Amino acid sequence: MAKTPPPPSPKGVYYPKSKYSKAKSAGQGEFITKVKKEDYKGFYVKTFDKKYFAGKSPLETGIELEKVSNHNKDHNEIYVLGLGILGAAIAGFFRKKPTKSEKESGVAKRYFVQDLNNNKIVETDKPTYAQTKLTTPNRFFAEVDWIIKGPAKDMMFGNYPFEGAESKNKKTIQALEKTMPGISTFVKDYAYLVEEPVVVQPQDLTTETFIQLDPDIQLENDRKANFDLRK
Repeated sequence: MAKTPPPPSPKGVYYPKSKYSKAKSAGQGEFITKVKKEDYKGFYVKTFDKKYFAGKSPLETGIELEKVSNHNKDHNEIYVLGLGILGAAIAGFFRKKPTKSEKESGVAKRYFVQDLNNNKIVETDKPTYAQTKLTTPNRFFAEVDWIIKGPAKDMMFGNYPFEGAESKNKKTIQALEKTMPGISTFVKDYAYLVEEPVVVQPQDLTTETFIQLDPDIQLENDRKANFDLRK
């Protein structure tokens, strides 16, 4: 008679031993927990239906894991991966390039990462920002809306004041200073990437300017002129 499997554990789901792998050790950044999206380091098993669980069996913790894409098992390699473009940013090589949709909307996204060990701040692009968030610990992350549609300076339109892009961007960075200390000294150019609106200057009319009239209007004007001459 076949053995009746034990009832499901309150922590996990029952799998026969033949249906999951031997426990292996997960390296830093290799897995995150499926529900809380927290980095996981420790023992894990893989089931026959390609699921991963924390612990030495699916029953031990019941915590399902997600494998991080593009993971390198060597911790030093992970660290380098997380600092790939970040390292270039530190050297001053990174420069934000607004996308077509950002230019149309007048608002661009900027991504900043702060090393909590030394408080150094760098700017990077969205893919590196997302990958670093998953693989590199002890960092603080912030993305901000950056106004790129001018005018940059504050000005008056008649009796109404207009707040320029510089003032708006400065307020954004000052607000971020509360959670990312030092960002206000890292970002100083509040007109960065701002595109000024194109102003078309009216052309002055000269004595040589030729004004073309509608033929019917011109004919009517000639008739009136001839009628006036007969008076």
